[in-house]
Amino acid sequence: MAVRNLREVTPTANPSLVAELIKRWHDEEPGAPVVYEDDPGGKFRPLRLFVVWDKWAGVEERERSRVIMEAFRVVTEDDPQKLVRVTVAMGLLEAEARRLGILGDEA
Repeated sequence: MAVRNLREVTPTANPSLVAELIKRWHDEEPGAPVVYEDDPGGKFRPLRLFVVWDKWAGVEERERSRVIMEAFRVVTEDDPQKLVRVTVAMGLLEAEARRLGILGDEA
């Protein structure tokens, strides 16, 4: 079995997106990101994050995930265990979220 060292995660090249996502994480105004935390509960259960936001247009998928993780680190600084439980951090445009069944007719 091959063993590889994990690379250091490259910080996002979009600090302004991170700052805006942090500011608007719990915002429910029009144009705000729609954040879904798929959290089954429990200290060791995996947590999936889906952020539906029109600001993702033109942002590569991996970069979207970096932005989400950097913002989530700040949003959950009072509960660092929550951060290490994240297994998926996916940024989606509305059409992408609908196609994947993540966003229903309610939004």
